[in-house]
Amino acid sequence: MATIGMFNEEGENVDLYIPRKCHATNTLIEAHDHAAVQISIANVGSNGVIDGTTTTLCIAGYLRSQGESDHAINHIAIDRRKSKKPAARGAAAGGAAAQKGTRPSAQKGARPPAQKGARPSAQKGARPPAQKGAAPTRKSRA
Repeated sequence: MATIGMFNEEGENVDLYIPRKCHATNTLIEAHDHAAVQISIANVGSNGVIDGTTTTLCIAGYLRSQGESDHAINHIAIDRRKSKKPAARGAAAGGAAAQKGTRPSAQKGARPPAQKGARPSAQKGARPPAQKGAAPTRKSRA
């Protein structure tokens, strides 16, 4: 486990206050944020029994006041679950498109490689080019 805070020569923690960070927004949870919560979720083994370890999540009071804390906890749990999956399993499920050295088929509406980065001939809202020798158009006052 990582050590957090400042320690003296005897190895005792000498910090009076160690701030927490919100896991959803990655912002510091200040000391006067009394709406912030720290939730410990028990880890469960493959057979459905608690294995004695926990995962701790800190949620800022701002998210709770917006009513987004439930969504944030679900989002964090899904991200952590995806990061633990083995990479070989995903490559096997992809089939021929996931093989090394092959390019995926062109997407519908995508530009060919020669036109990448090229601007369209006329931008949205642009005026048509003026004709040589034509009289300028005047706006009528009504």
